[in-house]
Amino acid sequence: MEQQENMSLFELNIDGTTATQLNATGKWAKFCAITIWSMIGILFLILVFFSSKLIDLMYKFMPMNQSDAFSSAFSGSAKMLVIIAFSIIFGLVAAYYGLVYKFGSNLVKATNDQDQNALEKAFNSYKTFLIITGIITILGVVISLFSILK
Repeated sequence: MEQQENMSLFELNIDGTTATQLNATGKWAKFCAITIWSMIGILFLILVFFSSKLIDLMYKFMPMNQSDAFSSAFSGSAKMLVIIAFSIIFGLVAAYYGLVYKFGSNLVKATNDQDQNALEKAFNSYKTFLIITGIITILGVVISLFSILK
């Protein structure tokens, strides 16, 4: 049986300048992810504390009368539904930017420790992030086209 050697496809080498750039890229990726997480937390707190005002705003655009008995009974459950819906959305965005944070932290680890495994994990996280971004972009384009054609 013939032995196969591990060969790099392009025989790329990471020199000092490239490692410095990758390290800075990793730090910025971590910074962006933490900033997004902070904004999600602040928006969630605003949602929880001002959900009553949001429900009132929804009633302005809804066809039913706010003095209706159904609307007063519905307001408590509507508040919870809005909070749950936005919690799910915020959770998905937080998980989405978790991929960016993984990319950044693994990239910094790879450049600091010269760890090939961490570099592979970093680019795998980034690949997954870009795949999800591509899917979201395609869905956005399709929805936009359908709304234009309608």
